[in-house]
Amino acid sequence: MAGRRIGSGPALDAGGIDPFVTNSLQVLGIKELLKELNKVDKSLRMQITKDYKSVVSGVITDAENMIPLNYPLRNWKYKWAPKGTNLLPWGESGNVGRVYARINTKKTKEFAGEVVNVGTFVIRWDDPAGALFDFAQNGQMAANLTAKYGSTSRVMWKAWTANQNDVLERMKELVERVQRGVQEGINRIDATKVTK
Repeated sequence: MAGRRIGSGPALDAGGIDPFVTNSLQVLGIKELLKELNKVDKSLRMQITKDYKSVVSGVITDAENMIPLNYPLRNWKYKWAPKGTNLLPWGESGNVGRVYARINTKKTKEFAGEVVNVGTFVIRWDDPAGALFDFAQNGQMAANLTAKYGSTSRVMWKAWTANQNDVLERMKELVERVQRGVQEGINRIDATKVTK
């Protein structure tokens, strides 16, 4: 924020006092708050990660329960690698049934024309075949998936909506704990500076 003129005239200028006061207000987003919390209270920051995983455990359990253990479609047992990207067979990546939660505090940036690292609190299913299963919506394969498992998103969005109200309420409490933790850490640092 630019300086704001609070007064002028010989009294202020002659006394060597700068007639401009520069004040700034920095609004921190949740990523920045988590980084600050890590600086002032590492144990609370680690506890926040554990608590977040607990908050979204219902989403993860529901998602994992919706993932087929066997091949969703008969031909998914064969290799399929369009444009060199291995999408099938089902289960090849070892991540078919692995849905996990994490906290991402990396800076948002642009990469190859796409904005990446946007989300902070993330629930992921890192599996190319899983993404295909969850979101395919065009073509015969998608029609077969829709007939057998329903429309997109077949797993992740359904798991989220089933748990949304509980997660949002608990996340509000978690974010408030992060804010309090950062403020308490800053207060402790300020108190230490005053006593020295």
